[in-house]
Parts: sequence; structure tokens; C-alpha cells
Amino acid sequence: MRALGYENVTEVSLCRFGKSFMTTALGSTATAPLEPSVAFTVEDALANAAGKSEKQWEKKSKKKSNVELSERFSNPDALRVAVDVSYEQDSTRARRSVAKQLCECVGIAHREDALAMTYCDFSGPIAEESREFFFSDRWSSVKMDPRSVEEAFDARDVVYMSPDASEVLDEVDASKVYVVGGIVDLATRGMRTSLTRANASSFRCARLPIREHRPEQTHTVLNIDAVVKILCGRHRGESWDDVFDRELPKRQAAERPKRERRERLA
Repeated sequence: MRALGYENVTEVSLCRFGKSFMTTALGSTATAPLEPSVAFTVEDALANAAGKSEKQWEKKSKKKSNVELSERFSNPDALRVAVDVSYEQDSTRARRSVAKQLCECVGIAHREDALAMTYCDFSGPIAEESREFFFSDRWSSVKMDPRSVEEAFDARDVVYMSPDASEVLDEVDASKVYVVGGIVDLATRGMRTSLTRANASSFRCARLPIREHRPEQTHTVLNIDAVVKILCGRHRGESWDDVFDRELPKRQAAERPKRERRERLA
């Protein structure tokens, strides 16, 4: 619409996952950007139309989080995870994908009371995408920190997660901060981006033991939220096998045997 000459174009997310959008052009006479009242279900919309003071989805959101943010970070046994959002993304699609995964991690934090999660370097385009399309102003279960990982944490406490690391993570230690790179995998496949980032700051670097427990897995690059779920499961005392059974993508595990059969036939 902007390319066609429309003025004051606004994109409005119609769902919290950022998959559906409404685009409007308010013209040159509009004095303020469009600020819709969003309701996620028919029941919520009807309740809002009836003039109820609080939407049902807001009530559900409040019920999910049983622990205040300050309590999470003061709990010595809590799992400390940070997402490094300092990476530059090469497209709007990539930025929105990262923002969506950050939103998914907020849902994990709602369910995991013993999870103290920080989004480091949370500024710039990723923060804008998160605020505009995923309502990050309402993310009450994670800490959004504009500082870098180096500024926010003691380097001696950091374990930077990378699928290219030589060290294999065995146990999850509450005294450490597990840093996950905030970048989409398709943009970095084969580039060792997170390993390079960790080495540049002299951070300890480790990978999940996927190759040891799931040798049939086609690749070990996972979404941000998948890594967080796996760390949470291990922190709860589950075995790697149990956690991987639940959290690893089943499709990737099935791809390699099919490829090997094709190669043998060829």
C-alpha cells in the first residue's frame, strides 16, 4: 500500500502469533496511529462489547503467572536463561520470527515458576517488532534488558549454547546463566554464528547432547523456545532422553533414514 501511494499505513496483528494482519491507510488527515482494541476470541469480543472492565484473555494471562519477576530472580534454585538479541537480522521476516519465538518463551516462563529469563540487548528492531506485533509491554514474566550479555552478567557464570560447540552439556547448574542466541536458524546454518559470538567474548560454550542421544537427528539447530524448553526439562530433573522425546522436532528425525534409502537406491 505504501508503494501505491497510500499515506499513514498501519499493520495490525490479528492474532498473538503474528500470522494474520490487517493493513489500513488512514490518510494524511489522521492525527494518531491506529490503536485497535484487540480481542482474541468471540467470547472476549462479546464481553468487551458488553462493557466489561477486563477482557477474559487478560484474566487468563494473569492466572498463568504465579510468581513475581523479582521472586524468580531472587530464587537461588531458579534456572537462569538469557536470550542474546544482539544479532542483526537480514529481513523483516527474520526479525518477526525472532520476536515470535521470544513471545513463545514468555509462555514458557508463565508455566515455569523456577525460570528467571532475561532478554539481553532488547532494543532496536527486535524490540519494536515484539512491541508492535506481540504486545511485549505486557510481558511480565521475563526481564527485558537493553544491556548486552557482557554487561548484564559475570562472564564466569555464562554458558553460551551453540550447536557447534565442542563441549557437551551434561547437567544444568542453577549457578550458571545459559545464553541462547536470538537468531533464526535458516539465516545461520553452517556459519557457526553463536560459537563465533561466544568465542569473541571468551564465554564458555556448550551444546545440547543431541548427537549423543539422538544420532538420527538431521541437524541440531533448534528454535529459541525449543532450547529453553529442553533446559527447563533438564533443570526439573528429567533425563535427556525424556526431554528430547518430547521437545525435539519429529520431522527432522525421520528425514535422514529416507535420505539414506534414496542414496542406497541411487
